[in-house]
Formats: sequence, structure tokens, C-alpha cells
Amino acid sequence: MLSDGVGRSGGRRYRKCRLFTETQAALEAEQRAYGEVSAEAWAAIRGYFCSEEGLRAMSDPIELSSATPETGELNVFTMPIESRGQVLGTFQARKSSEWASDEEALLESSRDQLGGALESARLYEDTQRCAALERLISEVATRMRESLDMEIVLNTAVREISEALELAALDVRLDL
Repeated sequence: MLSDGVGRSGGRRYRKCRLFTETQAALEAEQRAYGEVSAEAWAAIRGYFCSEEGLRAMSDPIELSSATPETGELNVFTMPIESRGQVLGTFQARKSSEWASDEEALLESSRDQLGGALESARLYEDTQRCAALERLISEVATRMRESLDMEIVLNTAVREISEALELAALDVRLDL
């Protein structure tokens, strides 16, 4: 009797351990996939540059000089911008005097907040894009279901899908 309880208990522990291992592997796979999707989304973003002339968008990554004619050498403070363990870019500040520790702490805090805000904005854009796609799919499906005539359903499907995706051509063939 005692051996039966031990056997069942060992089997349950084995199943729990296996389930934990499978869950952990699935979580790691999801994190890798999220990182790949995030990297693609971040690739289109370049950044902004602010100077005495004002704020301007960077069309390409640029190498900024650490010296200006007016001030001579500048003290540069550079840190990576990160979100969810992924480096998104560089946070670089320049000034003519030495950096105080409270200024560095403020820059680090600002950089951290920027990473979180950028991630939130990217996720919001992804959500908006997915919602728009879902609406489009729903509209196309609704139009296709307006008729029970197979010819009209196929005609509507081809027309709506072609228009929605701005296709040059679309072939739909039935093998009935």
C-alpha cells in the first residue's frame, strides 16, 4: 500500500517537473520571438538631435562631433537606451562643463523613462495596426457573406481582397 502512494507521488512530481520545463521552454521561445519582432519594428526609427538651432529628425544615424567652434571640447555622456533587455539606441548628451553626479543621475533616469515610453508607443502602434487589420478582415468577410450564391461570393471575395490589399491580380480557383 505504501509503495503505491510513493509511486503515484513520484509520477506526479515527474509530471510537474516536465510541465515546468515545457512552460519554461515555451516562455523562452516567446521571448526570442518578441525580441525578433521588436528588432524589426525598431529598425525604422532613427531618432532626433537637439542643439541651439533646435530639434531635427535624424534621417540616418550620424556621427556627431564632440567639439563646436564656440565652446571647443565638449564633455560627452553616452548611455544605451534599452527596453526589455534590447538595446534600442544611444542617449548622448554634451556640454562644455563637467558633469555633476546629480546631472548624470537625471540623464540616466530620463533615459530609462524614454526606453519605457518608446516601448509603450511601439506597442500602441502595433495594437492600432492589428485592430485596423482585424476591422478590414471583418468588413471583407461581412461583404462575402451577404450572398448565398457561390458566383457572387467568389466575385465579392476577389474584388474586396484585391481592393483591400491593392493587388495587381488575384486568382481564386475552386477544385470541386
